[in-house]
Amino acid sequence: MYEKINESDWWWWFIAIDINDGLLKTGETLYQYITMTDSANASYTVGCAIKIGTDGETISYFKHPASKPDELLDASAEVTGKTHLAQAADLKEEQDDIKWKSGTTHVPTANQAPASTTAGNTNRACYFYEELPKIGRNPKDFDKALTIKFGARIYASDTATTFDSVPATSESIKKGALPSYVSAVTSTAVAPSGAMDLVMALASFFMVFSILY
Repeated sequence: MYEKINESDWWWWFIAIDINDGLLKTGETLYQYITMTDSANASYTVGCAIKIGTDGETISYFKHPASKPDELLDASAEVTGKTHLAQAADLKEEQDDIKWKSGTTHVPTANQAPASTTAGNTNRACYFYEELPKIGRNPKDFDKALTIKFGARIYASDTATTFDSVPATSESIKKGALPSYVSAVTSTAVAPSGAMDLVMALASFFMVFSILY
């Protein structure tokens, strides 16, 4: 039972790479990305840039045809020969139109990226989340399979058009259905069951996502 039916759930992710500190220099950009494609012919990519030596991250959102899910991969013509800021410019959404937000505001501390256990390494994580309002959500956006691809690139500067890459990895996941909600004047807070949670560890590169209630 929820007293305020206008509250929201939050679908949050982090993607992280556990990398030796000697491979990244101050001023370089670690650009991580994840592409999600569903069976309903929808595909999009969230890119996340961390500038080494600074705090925080900057995210970008790219919408592309499901028939072309690899538009943000390393070998794509939308990426090669372009800066990380200029890649896939025709597919890039304006910042004010992006539903995803960067940061850890809606990511529980206990579920954030763990510190590296390797001496001389740092687990560099990008966090982003999407608001899922209880009112107006489309059931067709849930309970479906997703194919995801994620990888990373390292750019020497914001003007660099070449990069070192962490090869992309592909996985299939299920975006589960959310529970229904009933409005009540008074209520007791409970933790709904069925929270979506996935942790993947592939070599030094891994991704986590969850829906937070």
